[in-house]
Amino acid sequence: MNLGDLYADYFDPLTNYALSFSKDRDKAEQLVDETFQKALSNIHLLEILPEHKRLSWLFKTLKDIRNVSDDLQSVKGYTPHQLKVYVW
Repeated sequence: MNLGDLYADYFDPLTNYALSFSKDRDKAEQLVDETFQKALSNIHLLEILPEHKRLSWLFKTLKDIRNVSDDLQSVKGYTPHQLKVYVW
């Protein structure tokens, strides 16, 4: 398993999930991109997880990124991407 495999398998479901709360395709794709960046740094873990746990990890990570993004925007008016801030 590599990042390309993850991207091919999970990009659409993650994007649809992100769209369900962001309602903005660009924002949704940004959240998904950040999720895959996090996945890359944890690829060793994702390789050994069963598929259902891998999917859970990706959705939870996307949700956490969204929450951090929302918190930063409400406090400072900036996105994590603009500040280059990552919690992990």
